[in-house]
This record gives sequence, structure tokens and C-alpha cells, in this order.
Amino acid sequence: MCLFNLFQKRFRWDYLDRQKLQLPGLSQLVCGGVQVEYVEPIFPSLSFPSWTTIATGLYPENHNILGNYMLHLADSEFPQDTLFQLKDNSTLLPWWWRFAEPIWTTATKNNLKVFMANWARCDVPIDGLLPTECSGYSYQDINVRFRDDLTTAVKRLKDGYSLAMVMTVMILLYRSINGFSKFTGSQA
Repeated sequence: MCLFNLFQKRFRWDYLDRQKLQLPGLSQLVCGGVQVEYVEPIFPSLSFPSWTTIATGLYPENHNILGNYMLHLADSEFPQDTLFQLKDNSTLLPWWWRFAEPIWTTATKNNLKVFMANWARCDVPIDGLLPTECSGYSYQDINVRFRDDLTTAVKRLKDGYSLAMVMTVMILLYRSINGFSKFTGSQA
């Protein structure tokens, strides 16, 4: 049994049905799998809290990733002021990730092979473990690796991997779904 999770920010559940001709590869993936009808967002509905909820199954108040930008002032638990920012490597500090175990760590603990592509903080060891393959999240306006990431994920699953997760912030069309939905509304 295997799980393939493709995460596209602001990709409404009905975009694929409305854009099948423009997204033939995604349509083919869905034909062999499952597509959710909707996703109920968490609060706050920001990138890092949402990604961490998907990865851990916990709400932000339990995994403690509460925003894309956070400041922790020095205290007895962590003795230095620390900034957490979406667009840099400050999120690599294991201290931020100590409250919850992501799905790839659970899979790795159970000796399952895991492929993670551009996934938020799969590159931070949890309990000393990393997934079999991981390219950690890197902020970019266009995910130029998207096609390669998808191809590799499908290949890994065919090769016996149990989990493959791919994150993208942009579909390689003329505009990003993210930007398109921000400026034209969710029904565009």
C-alpha cells in the first residue's frame, strides 16, 4: 500500500474538473487515485501552519507552528531570540519542530521508504530520523522542479516506496493558481 500526496496551495477542489484539458497529467493521476471534494482549513489558514497540520494531523495549537513568521524571545527553554520566517532557512532549527511527529517520521520509524519533494521541513531530523529522500522546502515564485518532482514521486512509488509527498506553490501554466485566485476570486 502507498500514499501519494500532492499539495497545491489555493488549488480549489473543482479547478481540476474545470481545467481538465489544461491539466492532463493531474487528471491522469486522479483517475488512479482519490481526489478530495473539499478541505476544511485550519486557523490560522497560513502556509506553514497548514503544511504542518497536513503532515502531523494536529491543529496549530498542538504542533505550535502558528504562523509563517514568528518570534520566540529567549527563555529558559531556548536561550536565544529566534525568528521563524517563511522565506529563509530559519525554519531549519529543530527546536521549532519538537512538538509533533510528521507522517514521514512515523513511516521511517516503521522501516518504510519515503520520498518528499519540496515539502516543508522534511529536511529537519525528528527523533534523529530523516525520510529516505527529501528535498526540503525552498521558497520560490515558480517551482521549476514540479514536473521532475511528480515524475520522481510516481517512479519511487512504482519502485516500492510507501509514501510520496510533493508540494508546489505554482502550477506551470501561464499564471499560478495561487496568484490567480488571489486576484480574481475563488470562482474564477
